[in-house]
Amino acid sequence: MSREFSEVLECAERGDASAQFAMAEAYRMGREVNENLSEALRWYRAAAIQGYAAAQNNLGTMYLNGIGTTEDPTEAAHWYRLAAEQGEEVAQFNLAMRYLHGQGVEQCEAEAVDWFAKAAEHGHTEAIGELGTMYRFGRGAPQDIAAAARYHTMAAMEGDITSIGNLLSYQGDIEDAALGGSAVAALCLVQMYEKGLPVKKDLAQAYAWFTWGAKHRDCTSDPDAEEEWDDMDQSLSASVSDIDKERAAVLLEEMSHKAAGLGMQGRSMEKDHVSSTGPQGKMMENQPPNKAHEQPDFDGTETKQMIHPAGYDYYEFGEEGGSLMRRAEDGVTLSRLDKATGEWVEDNYLFTYLYRGDSEEISEEEAKALAEKLCPGQDVPFD
Repeated sequence: MSREFSEVLECAERGDASAQFAMAEAYRMGREVNENLSEALRWYRAAAIQGYAAAQNNLGTMYLNGIGTTEDPTEAAHWYRLAAEQGEEVAQFNLAMRYLHGQGVEQCEAEAVDWFAKAAEHGHTEAIGELGTMYRFGRGAPQDIAAAARYHTMAAMEGDITSIGNLLSYQGDIEDAALGGSAVAALCLVQMYEKGLPVKKDLAQAYAWFTWGAKHRDCTSDPDAEEEWDDMDQSLSASVSDIDKERAAVLLEEMSHKAAGLGMQGRSMEKDHVSSTGPQGKMMENQPPNKAHEQPDFDGTETKQMIHPAGYDYYEFGEEGGSLMRRAEDGVTLSRLDKATGEWVEDNYLFTYLYRGDSEEISEEEAKALAEKLCPGQDVPFD
């Protein structure tokens, strides 16, 4: 046992809450002491009783999962609530999940939305994605496709894979909302096409939706949207070519015809009330994937979109010349090149590299050259 650890233990025994939390973490993860979950529970409780929010959250998770004690969802919800009321975003998310699924509390989707919103304001990515799903299906709040798209786009840009898939699954609804005058929906489509998220990157499409939104949008209910449009204007002006603008003009004609056919042009379908958020740190969480409460198809099974990719985009990521990935035309399926086998291995966690600027798109010829360097003597498939 190190001198530093002994000093922390002494502080914990004197009642210092932060030291008690550190002791709980040490026993839970086996740092400088043998793993002992019962001791971890004891120290979490000691800190939690003093109002230490992180300890309250983690104590809730211990009770929820029966770690170092018997499972007790009611006790878990109690501690989550105490931490959540102090503004701890992970606890707010965990409490929201309890209300969503009725674990330890009476199920209440409106309460779930309220706590998801609080966590989202602190930048909790999963909460942002869950909030999008709630608005998409009108669970606990009025159905609002524009708000759903805004939340899902925000979460997707932070690498949330489920939100990326969700955007693709109702892209048509987002387009209809934009055609009806929704500034938020149009802005989401601009971001989706500009960043290739989850669709294939297409600056002509991005510019077309930007132009449509600039002409038909209504930002009066969301002053922040006007500033976002100004920022997007500067971004697109620097990146869209004359050829893309010409193709965008053709796409705009198609949008006008579709809007007229649907009788939607100029009719706003949004309720713009979404605030911007960013990523924050996490503590112990326990939640099902957020796709777990997506609405099933009419026959009770999940709707799955079957797409047969006909080509790939290639990206170099990691250290320079270090790794290679490819993205299928469905915009979602990502694979990395396994250097040991020379085979492509599906790995959708690569979205983190793709959407945070940690990768660079390269041509197929450049990808083949890099593959030969990474896997010398192996026949890497490029079909």
